Amino acid sequence: MIQRIQSLFLVIVFALTVTMICTKMYTDFSTPDPYEAGWISDLTSAIVLVVVAAVSLVTIFLFKKRMLQIRLCTLCALAMLGEQIYIAVRFFTRPDTIVYAISAIFPLLCFILLTLSARAIAKDHALVLSASRLR
Repeated sequence: MIQRIQSLFLVIVFALTVTMICTKMYTDFSTPDPYEAGWISDLTSAIVLVVVAAVSLVTIFLFKKRMLQIRLCTLCALAMLGEQIYIAVRFFTRPDTIVYAISAIFPLLCFILLTLSARAIAKDHALVLSASRLR
């Protein structure tokens, strides 16, 4: 379960998405209290982050179903890429009073880790298939 590198990647993805859910994405200095705003303001981003966190955690325990793991990792990677594109569009159309936090690049890191995880799972699957052919 946690013995393989893809499990470590998935745990890191889970930690990054939970961090994104719990921390502020940006600070708006045009409000009277700038540290009030900046939480995940739209429901779509919150749903995507919660689903990716849950699926990445569940995927760790599906170690006997490697093809399902690959599909789930790919689906989550595409969701995180979409989230990063959404954040980038909001970043380039923002007013000058909004400053984004470092957590704005976490979806890109999650995308990279999920892609690496899917590749590692595919390598394990190929190894298991080749070993079963030798018997």
